[in-house]
Amino acid sequence: DGIYEVKGGSGANTGFFIGEKEVIVIDAKMDEESAKQMLAEIRKLTPNPIKYVILTHSDGDHVNGLTGFPQEVIVIAHEQTKKDMDEAFKDPRQRLYLPSLTFSEKKELYSGNKVIQLLHFGPAHTSGDVVVYFPDEKVAFVGDLFFRGRDPLIHRQKNGSSFGLVETLKNILKLDAEIFANGHSETASRADIESLIKSIEEKQAKIKALIEE
Repeated sequence: DGIYEVKGGSGANTGFFIGEKEVIVIDAKMDEESAKQMLAEIRKLTPNPIKYVILTHSDGDHVNGLTGFPQEVIVIAHEQTKKDMDEAFKDPRQRLYLPSLTFSEKKELYSGNKVIQLLHFGPAHTSGDVVVYFPDEKVAFVGDLFFRGRDPLIHRQKNGSSFGLVETLKNILKLDAEIFANGHSETASRADIESLIKSIEEKQAKIKALIEE
């Protein structure tokens, strides 16, 4: 139904939604060349202009490709993600793409009669993670909140938290979603999310026991 995941190129998996009049992109790849390759693939599917780029968080492999986008795009992110990018983006050209639209907990976008929810559940991978949720299609883009086959990455320098990640994943499961697109693996199922929560909680309990000993 107009929702695509983009794999390949430099940087994390990204995505986009083709609306009636515009395209909404989720994350921006790691470099300008890969972002332009993604835009070329979008052009094969629709002439609609790119209106929004939603960032799931501030890591370079998700945001450094912004310079490959038209300057008129509206970049949307959590307010903490903008602060992280403001510190990281030193090049004047990069700074043209700092988020112009931010929020703290929840924001809704509309494309025709389609609603897209942007949700922040607290510090997890970073302190500015955003879940992009399409309720009608039961699809959620979760960025780096999910890793398959390895322990999750927690950015302490960005005030991430493994305990916050568990709470965030539990909140993600409260959404009526069945497909979870993420930054670095195949799409995940609800069972995959549940398995990751169990794995993290087991490790936390072992570490707590070791500390008490």
